[in-house]
Amino acid sequence: MRLARLRDERGVFVPGLMGAGILLSIVMLISDGVRRMFPVRGERARAARLRANALGRVSDLRSVARGLAPIPARIRHVPRPRLAAAVLGLLAAGTAVALVSATQSVFHADTGVLAERGWTLGAGYSAAALFGAAAAVWLASAVAGPSRSPWLDRVAAVPPLGGLPEPHESIDPIALPYEETSP
Repeated sequence: MRLARLRDERGVFVPGLMGAGILLSIVMLISDGVRRMFPVRGERARAARLRANALGRVSDLRSVARGLAPIPARIRHVPRPRLAAAVLGLLAAGTAVALVSATQSVFHADTGVLAERGWTLGAGYSAAALFGAAAAVWLASAVAGPSRSPWLDRVAAVPPLGGLPEPHESIDPIALPYEETSP
C-alpha cells in the first residue's frame, strides 16, 4: 500500500519539477530579451562601477599619502525619471491592492491552511504597506517632476527607490579633481 502511494506521489512530483524548470527558463529568456531591448541600464551600471572604482583608487592613493585608512567611494543615487517613476508607482500600487485583496480572500476562506490565521493578515498587510509606500513615493516624484521638494528628492533617491545616475552625469575618471598635498 505504501509503495503504491509513493509511486503516485512520484508521478506528480517529476512533471511538477519539469514544469517549474520550463517556467524558469521562460522567465530567463524574457529577462534576457528585456535587457537587450534596454541596453542603457547596463551602460549606466558600467559607468557607475567605473566611477566608483576610479574614485576608490584616488581615495586609496590619497589615504596612503596621508597615512589614513582608505575610504570607499559611494555613488549617490538619483530619483528616477518621471515616466519610470510613474510606471513603477502604478505597478507598485496595483501590487499593493492585489495583496490586500488576496490577503482578505485567503483569511476569510472557509478552508485552507491560511484561513483565519492572524499572521496571514499581518504578513499580507505588511507587504501591501511596503508596496503602497513605494507607490506613494514614486507617484509623488512623477507628479512633482523636476520641481520636487528637498525631502521628496532625498526619499526618492534611496537605493531601492532611486536609480543610478546617467552616464553623462558621472565624473570622468580621467578628469578627477586632484588634491595637492603639502609635504
